[in-house]
Amino acid sequence: MTSLVSQIKRHCTSQGSQGAKTLELASVCIKHMRDNQGEWTPLVTLIGMSQPAQARIVRKIAERILQGYKINKDDKQDSGLRIAKVKDDNQGYDETVLRKLDDMIDVKATLQGAVVKDYFFPASTTVWSVDTYAATIAKKAVKEGSDINALIAALMAIQAAEAAKIAA
Repeated sequence: MTSLVSQIKRHCTSQGSQGAKTLELASVCIKHMRDNQGEWTPLVTLIGMSQPAQARIVRKIAERILQGYKINKDDKQDSGLRIAKVKDDNQGYDETVLRKLDDMIDVKATLQGAVVKDYFFPASTTVWSVDTYAATIAKKAVKEGSDINALIAALMAIQAAEAAKIAA
């Protein structure tokens, strides 16, 4: 384990744009946790020491693969994180997602590349209606103390401006 943590620390201090190596280390850390009775130090070291954009992606990948675990902040740990078991839940690993991660590594995918993004961060398929948008905006306006009539007038002005652009 010490050599794995040392390797992670060396990588994170010179991380730069080494997204393919970070992706590979994420897989190694998750497999280490699986094969060593939940020993999570390397994984939280990788997440905690990575650059924020890369840490966010590694964390999302880990959360998709880890079943019955939660990544929490913990100031007592060197990494600032710990992995805890969720009560009343069976702990395990989504081997299908782990194999998909290994396939991505085999084709030299990068951490911030399209392949990883499309799989771990799929585009939202939620379709919001106009009523949902209106309700959301109205609630926020009231909460922030805005005048609802001024909001309606502003929306109507935007609508008129858009109609003028289309007509032109």
